[in-house]
Amino acid sequence: MATSQTTVISGQVVNTNNSIRSTLSLQYSLTPTGSNSIANSATITTGSWQVIDQGSNSDFRFGYFYNMDSTSSVKIAIGNTSSYSTWLQPNDVSLIANSGSSVIWAQAYGNNGLPTGSMTLQYFLTER
Repeated sequence: MATSQTTVISGQVVNTNNSIRSTLSLQYSLTPTGSNSIANSATITTGSWQVIDQGSNSDFRFGYFYNMDSTSSVKIAIGNTSSYSTWLQPNDVSLIANSGSSVIWAQAYGNNGLPTGSMTLQYFLTER
């Protein structure tokens, strides 16, 4: 029997402003046609854009990105670097949806005191 891959996104976004609380529940399940995904981390250096390793993914659908650095920011671009999809401040996370084969780029900003001016980006990618 063939196995299938399922990616589930779930959780809550809760905002409290004085005595007003807003809650949004997140629930999404994706059963892709392919079976490739990757959970990885990358060292992103300041300066030029660099390609994020997608492993065997050839049809990028969802990406979860976590900027593990406490002082540097990182931009994520999909397809090309003429604009970016998200700018992660220190310790930020982002979920990016896409459809199709594309290159994922990252570029770090700021200096966290490391000699190379680099930061760590943790990510999870799945194909559609």
